[in-house]
Amino acid sequence: MKSRWGFLGCGNLSQAMITGLLRTKALSSGQIFATNRTKSKLDKFVRQTGIRKAATNIDLVKKCDIIVLGAKPQDLMAILDEIHPYARGKIFLSLAAGHSSKAISKRLVGARSVGRVMTNLPIRLGKGVLGVYFESRVRSSESNIIKTLKSLGFVVTLKSEKLVDVVLAASSSGVGFLFWFMEIYFQWLCSQGLSKLEAQQTIQKVFLGAALLAEDSGSSFERLLSQVTSKKGTTLAGLKSMRERRLDSALKAGLDGARNRSRELSRALR
Repeated sequence: MKSRWGFLGCGNLSQAMITGLLRTKALSSGQIFATNRTKSKLDKFVRQTGIRKAATNIDLVKKCDIIVLGAKPQDLMAILDEIHPYARGKIFLSLAAGHSSKAISKRLVGARSVGRVMTNLPIRLGKGVLGVYFESRVRSSESNIIKTLKSLGFVVTLKSEKLVDVVLAASSSGVGFLFWFMEIYFQWLCSQGLSKLEAQQTIQKVFLGAALLAEDSGSSFERLLSQVTSKKGTTLAGLKSMRERRLDSALKAGLDGARNRSRELSRALR
């Protein structure tokens, strides 16, 4: 019998995961159940995708084998208190920042397994990055989950829960950082005379092309940079200006800030 996946909370990230799982045919719509605090948002998504709506959170847990905890961090513990009598034998995957697997397990006594997944919105296209951590050793059931998650993109199986915050900064927050860089490019191109459409499409193709080239070449980023940087050329001049303004330090500080915020949330939500 095929596993049933339940999404307890159907916000942007859960919807991206469901869309990706359906797009890649890793799961069928009949295998997926969902609940959400905002009923109208869930109803619209159910109509779009054909997934099933569970009557309540408890109903969802009863019906499903694998429960994805997609609720907001500040709401999660109250929901766990609601569903814990029905947790026995179930596998739980948390998308929430700030809540350790140990804290979740304490409220879900009898659960078969508790894991955490830090990911980003490109999972909707099967092009995401997913950091996956399981509190207990990975058995066949967890291996099957990881195999399913691989349909959404590149999966990093984490040996330490401390790395969850690192992957969150690099992948989840990282997508936001890249969109910010793209917005800076966009504003500059528009100021130089390109139309908004030309600017947007130029940036999309530059970022996509660079990513595909890096993936296809197998070369280090340092090597790729040297290939597009000639002495006394335009790229070197631009890089010099950025380095003089310590852009590298600012980027590392941004990654540190995202990681540290995740750790702060963990301490605040204990």
